[in-house]
Order: sequence, then C-alpha cells, then structure tokens
Amino acid sequence: RTAALSLLGSSSLAILINRNKFKRRDLFLLFTLFFLMLFLIFELKELAPGSVISRSYESRLLRWKEAFELFRQSPIIGYGFRSFTDIVPVFRYGDEYIDTGSSHNDYIDLLIRGGLLYSTFFWFFIINKIWEGIKSINSQNPLPEYIAYAMVSLLISAFFQNPFKDPIV
Repeated sequence: RTAALSLLGSSSLAILINRNKFKRRDLFLLFTLFFLMLFLIFELKELAPGSVISRSYESRLLRWKEAFELFRQSPIIGYGFRSFTDIVPVFRYGDEYIDTGSSHNDYIDLLIRGGLLYSTFFWFFIINKIWEGIKSINSQNPLPEYIAYAMVSLLISAFFQNPFKDPIV
C-alpha cells in the first residue's frame, strides 16, 4: 500500500512537471490502472485474517502519540541514535501495552532520535537533492531529475514506513 501511494505521488510529480509530453488518453489509462491496483491492494488487505486496515491505522496513531509525548521532553537533540523500540518500547492499545516494533514513520524516528537539530540537517539534504533535480529537468543528464522523483516517492512512503531507517548505533 505504501509503495503504491509513493508511486502515485512520484508519478504525479513527474507528470505534472512533464505534462506537455503526455496525452490525456495515456494519463487516463495510467491513473485508471493505478487506482484499480490500489483498490485491489486495500481489498486484499481486509481479507487477510487478523490483518485489518483500521487496526493498522489505530496502532500507528497510538505509536505516534507515545513518540510525540517523548519528543516534547527532548525536542532539540532527541534521545540519540538507538533503535526506536529502545526509546519507545511499548504503546498503549486499549487496556493493554503492546511492544512497539517500529514507528512506521521515519519523520517521527528522526525527531525522537535526533530532535529538531538532526531533522533540520536531514531536510536540508533532501530539499537540496530535490532542488538539484528540478533545476536539471531540461538538461542532457536526466539522472538528477529521476533522483528527485525517487526522493519524492521515499518522502511519501516515510509517512507510513521506514525507508530511511538508520542502523542501530
């Protein structure tokens, strides 16, 4: 699901920037196929035993709530580069405490581990790479443009997964 949403985001950016190169018929077909694929992915997720989107959504919100409460206690420098599960070992789900496992959100991981300081450097690097890609759109070398699209895809997926996950230090 996350990969499909990321693909939609980066593809939409690529189409928006290069809109003069696409025909409406092609765009309609592309988005129809994409939304069909996304619909099937979500429907199959609901059919899997014990795997419900609403539970996944609720548990992520609870993890994030627990993480933000810790972030407020050390917002500038965070808690260091340990594993997220070392910093936030459990979260409350109803009347029980459940092992966190993962934040399922790299931005929350960045804030918890390195605080605003580390997050600022991260965003400076990311925005710089995307800007380089946008500036190179009409150049002979398309690689920076493609890297920018890939970065947008990663940035979208980072809301729901951990594509930038740091190794345990």
